[in-house]
Amino acid sequence: MGFLWMLTLSLLSSPAWGITREAILDTARVYAELEWTCYNTFTSVGKGNFYAGQKYIGEAYKFGGNDHWSTFLYKVEVLKLQPREQTGIDCSAFVSRCWQVDRHVTSTLPNISHLISQVKLKPGDILNKPNSHVVLVDSVPPVGPVVVFESVGGTIARVVHRATSWSRYQWYKPYTLFNVALKPEKVSVSDSAGVVRVRAYVWNDGGKPMSCRVVLYADTVSADERIASIPVTIYPRLWSEELLLEWPGAPSGEHILILRLEEVSSDESDTTDNEVRIPALVTWVAEANEPGLPGGYSLFSPYPNPFNSSVVLRFHLPEATRVRLDIYNPQGRTVRSITQGYLQAGEHRFLWDGRDEEGRKAASGIYLCRLDVQGKGSAVRRMALVR
Repeated sequence: MGFLWMLTLSLLSSPAWGITREAILDTARVYAELEWTCYNTFTSVGKGNFYAGQKYIGEAYKFGGNDHWSTFLYKVEVLKLQPREQTGIDCSAFVSRCWQVDRHVTSTLPNISHLISQVKLKPGDILNKPNSHVVLVDSVPPVGPVVVFESVGGTIARVVHRATSWSRYQWYKPYTLFNVALKPEKVSVSDSAGVVRVRAYVWNDGGKPMSCRVVLYADTVSADERIASIPVTIYPRLWSEELLLEWPGAPSGEHILILRLEEVSSDESDTTDNEVRIPALVTWVAEANEPGLPGGYSLFSPYPNPFNSSVVLRFHLPEATRVRLDIYNPQGRTVRSITQGYLQAGEHRFLWDGRDEEGRKAASGIYLCRLDVQGKGSAVRRMALVR
């Protein structure tokens, strides 16, 4: 006796390369702690004070400046440019350098980053006010001020590292460079030959390539329940390729399939988008030729099974005879009469479109296909309709 596998389900509505947070903050510290010898005197009030021959700690600021720190030192110590000719680095260029992305301004930084809530801010994230200013977050203590790196102008004209009040940034929005996410609408489940197949895509909502592992669990998240896993790398603002995870021999009963992102590079993903749960009902039922047909008469398994809109029904007759092929529900009520009459010997195929006698779509569930052969007996096959 063989087995036919059935599944009913619905989605809930609801290289290890790349930069790390530590690398971001290391770059920020270089700018904030930079020292150079100033060879020119420029003491105008409001434009910064530089004294000849003295060491200066900080980074000269000019709107639009995009200098690497070594380029800036070359301008100051080799070319001996006047301070206001030295350019330096502005706030958005500073963040771009630290994040190691192409040059962006405050209005375009959100295009390569993921909007988060303030409570999810981590070191290396930013507070951004488009067309105004952006700061790099160093630390977010549970209580007290936020600690930031920022490139500022005015009389300071350099990159500073300071603890400051949250009220200073009340109109700023928090963003992270790092994020990969599972989207429920991009997860689907199917089966074939008794194997549950989960297909999914992962979205990189950040500005750097991200690597992670997509893991499939059943019912609970534990090492014992891990069914399958696939490593994946996703490029910025792109979907991954289709990922296929399989669960062969799923036991009968109700299950919750859990798809999770794990081993995210630098552990940087927003955990609210790291999991999709899929309720599924798995049922194993016996195939049967009850009460049976003599040799040469066969009712084949419906295909595909389960099916969504239509299913092919096949049977073989060794001789010409009168037959009847009907669809029943589990309670024994006739849903649809497919064919009846005198048929020639050979194989016959019919299509059931999943509708009842009145043309209405039948509901999802288990249905019986019954072949009655006059004077010989009958055979039954079971199938699942999944809308």
